[in-house]
Amino acid sequence: MSYLKKISLKWECVEKKDNYPFNILAISNLDSLSLDHNVVFLVGENGSEKSTLFEAVAFQCGYGIGGGGRNNDIGLSDESSLLSSIMTLSWMPKINSGFFLRAETFFDFAKHLDEMAKDIYAGGRKVYDAYGGKSLNQQSHGEAFLSLGAAVHGGFWLCGASLPGFGRDR
Repeated sequence: MSYLKKISLKWECVEKKDNYPFNILAISNLDSLSLDHNVVFLVGENGSEKSTLFEAVAFQCGYGIGGGGRNNDIGLSDESSLLSSIMTLSWMPKINSGFFLRAETFFDFAKHLDEMAKDIYAGGRKVYDAYGGKSLNQQSHGEAFLSLGAAVHGGFWLCGASLPGFGRDR
């Protein structure tokens, strides 16, 4: 079931369309984007700002720009969150749980969990229970992603990953 049905952009709310992120070619002519499938892939050249759109949607959903769930703030910020200020997300039904998996900052998310594990008030080592009982940094890359998938059940998943070697010159 597709939960996020549509992304709409209210361009009349933008004062300076020539400023980033409003001047991104792939986004600046977009009024809305219908998402009527269970899985939607955004494909484009490296540097075409796909991640900017993902980050803005994630920010609009209450996730940090750096990835994680709503209760995870790994301390990253970016101007791409400005795009979320003109976004309207249409849901059916509205989802209140989920995760923003951003491959570039997955290490930072794992480090954030390690810091939480050191804090008894944040749960101490029990933080790892949902992730196979150990730090994501003590697992292989593939194991860590599988542990994350097992820990975060259902909800709305937003995943962003760069695929090196898929540029126009390849």
